[in-house]
Amino acid sequence: MLETLTPERIGGRLYRLANMRRRLEALSVLGMASSDLDEVLRFLDGDGDANELLDAPSRFDPSFRPAPTGFSDGSWRVFYGTLDWETAEAEVGYHVLKAAEGSAHALFYQRMECTLDGVGYDFRPQASVWPFLTNTVEVEAYPACQALAREARASGADGLLTRSARRPEGANAPVFNRAALSDPKIVGSAAILPDASGWRVERR
Repeated sequence: MLETLTPERIGGRLYRLANMRRRLEALSVLGMASSDLDEVLRFLDGDGDANELLDAPSRFDPSFRPAPTGFSDGSWRVFYGTLDWETAEAEVGYHVLKAAEGSAHALFYQRMECTLDGVGYDFRPQASVWPFLTNTVEVEAYPACQALAREARASGADGLLTRSARRPEGANAPVFNRAALSDPKIVGSAAILPDASGWRVERR
């Protein structure tokens, strides 16, 4: 499918909601008020380790096989970033709502930024040609997206840029090569709370 496309330099700042150590959930379960979380995290020397959060999605663990995602059938690792915070929140919020099953419990994440610098494919202009890229029905979208990712990886691509299915005006960056990512920073945290309208985000 990629024979009509040319690999190009892809890069820029990426944004991700990450939750490696689940510090914030632990504090919340212990009864810590939301208004006190930032102060406690400063006392604990920050909200996690930025390099650890950057490394985690790519780390090989023979005892764990990831579930299939949009751009992986589970046999290869993917770091999912976005090109803006609103899209990062929309992507995670969708899955929080899907898993909540009526619960009003807040889920907490670190807000992490990093830099992408690599070679890959920009699928954003292909959105009308390949509508499966933004199809919100996962069982229909995943096989075609995974096939594209498999072909891109075989060609040596570090990653992709593609429109978000959860926020069409936004863009995602599935990254296959950890070496294409650098300069991670944790810039705060966010709580995602299911509510009557679906979910909402509180940035901290």
